Amino acid sequence: MVFESIVTGHFSKKYAKLTGKNKAFKQQVVNKMKGIRQNPEIGEPKSHDLRGLRGLHITEHYVIVYLIFKDYVIFINLDHHDKAYEAVEGLMNRVLEDDKLLTELKQANIPTEEFDRIIRTIGRR
Repeated sequence: MVFESIVTGHFSKKYAKLTGKNKAFKQQVVNKMKGIRQNPEIGEPKSHDLRGLRGLHITEHYVIVYLIFKDYVIFINLDHHDKAYEAVEGLMNRVLEDDKLLTELKQANIPTEEFDRIIRTIGRR
């Protein structure tokens, strides 16, 4: 089964910025996203404050951070490894203010309240 993808506004902006002039990197990102959708558990499960999220390196230095939710992969961040995980905590605190995400959740018939409950478990045991 191939999972559906949902992309946050933040991820979309980072994707556009990082792949705009680099077609080879863009293809690498697209291939990794496709691989994640085919096998969401391919990424490394995170721990501690990021527990519940996964990360998959695109290259040695760049990583995709995502969340598995039902039959969906929610792409949260794309950035240099050193920055990607630092930014995630703040992103998760503001994720339900992300208009693009909220629109995609609505289109997928996922209640915001249900998604909010999952977001609140990130980093908790």
